[in-house]
Amino acid sequence: MIRWLKRNNRYKGFRAEVLNESTSVLNNPCRGWFTLYSFAVEEDFDLRQRFVLSDEESLVLILADIGAYRDNENLEEALLRIEKIINYFYENGKDIILRIAYDHEGKGMEKEPSSFKMVLKHAEQIADFISKNKEKIFLYQGLLIGRWGEMHTSKFTDTEKLKELNAVFEKVLKNDMYRAVRKPVQWRMIRFRTNTDDVKTDNLGIFNDGMFGSDSDLGTFDSTNKGDTSWSKAWNRENETEFIGSIACTVPVGGEALFGEGFVAVNDPSRYISELSKLKVTYLNGHYDEKLIEYWKKTAFIGKGIWGKSSCYDYIGAHLGYRFVIRNVEAEKNGENIILKVKIENSGFADIYKETCLYLAVTGKNESTKIFSENLNGCHPGETKEYSIEIPKTTGKVYIYAVYAGGKIYFANEPVSTDGKILLGEITE
Repeated sequence: MIRWLKRNNRYKGFRAEVLNESTSVLNNPCRGWFTLYSFAVEEDFDLRQRFVLSDEESLVLILADIGAYRDNENLEEALLRIEKIINYFYENGKDIILRIAYDHEGKGMEKEPSSFKMVLKHAEQIADFISKNKEKIFLYQGLLIGRWGEMHTSKFTDTEKLKELNAVFEKVLKNDMYRAVRKPVQWRMIRFRTNTDDVKTDNLGIFNDGMFGSDSDLGTFDSTNKGDTSWSKAWNRENETEFIGSIACTVPVGGEALFGEGFVAVNDPSRYISELSKLKVTYLNGHYDEKLIEYWKKTAFIGKGIWGKSSCYDYIGAHLGYRFVIRNVEAEKNGENIILKVKIENSGFADIYKETCLYLAVTGKNESTKIFSENLNGCHPGETKEYSIEIPKTTGKVYIYAVYAGGKIYFANEPVSTDGKILLGEITE
């Protein structure tokens, strides 16, 4: 009966397009492979001569080394140089992940201040600087300390110091922008007070720069832990993966993946895909570890359908972050109006985090554009959501498109549109 009603209620004056999925890697904002750019900010440099930026990547990670200023109470000179760097990449259309640290050469202990009070003074200035530039920064990583700013091999990694440092950033930034710490246990050390605390995600995520480097992701997990989930301890891989995935429901998660000989030896390629999906990874370094990148490029994706002839690298690159595919469109009559129903799947590893606007455009005699009542933020990875909109009867071609913080979002449908608009069909009468 329901099928009969639906069939009888369909609007015959609408001719739907065939909506096939594309295997293209889409250059969508705030997701995907990133390139790392490191700077010793005491040096003079001409950014225009130093870098050739890729049009195929929307993300960059800027690692700004302030180690030369470790004994300076005032960071004004360093921050002015960092602002120039940020402006260069922002003006060239890049989404910026920023990490300010005392080291970019693996010499964390050597280059940090001897006094924690000095670190706190620097943190206050940096938090204020980030707040003033927050519209240009997608995500801020770390708390200044450790090798490469990765919050390890430092004099200042005990719980109380991490909490105190984080509090400086939280006081200024509140929840106005995304941040990330290196390990899930550090996240808990900062956020939790007791073992009974709930995971309440806000703006703080994880950047795992040891992904797949070993069975513990180079100390990110505790491979010897049999299931102890005390908040102050590193958990085993299974529990930490679930924990990070829960955080990634509301905050971007990413990092760097490494070629771990032991990990590769005991796992087939599908394990990488499975873990990236469970972790809900939005961004990965596209150039490090080169050995792992080459391994992924040479290894076929294990799967059927349109991805059957793809490499692991192609599949991973296409699915980092969000990936929206229009699966179906139907039109129903409703008196003098038409109701269009569009099914959209998020086939990516992660959510889309900033708010989006979903638009319907009709071209023809009575050209019009209308905002859908819902946006794409509610379409979570692995889910298909139906969006409906009611419009007056008209004639013309019907398009759908989405805008994210002022930028275009490309749907993963063939043919991939150059302007972000996908033809849904045509209303002929």
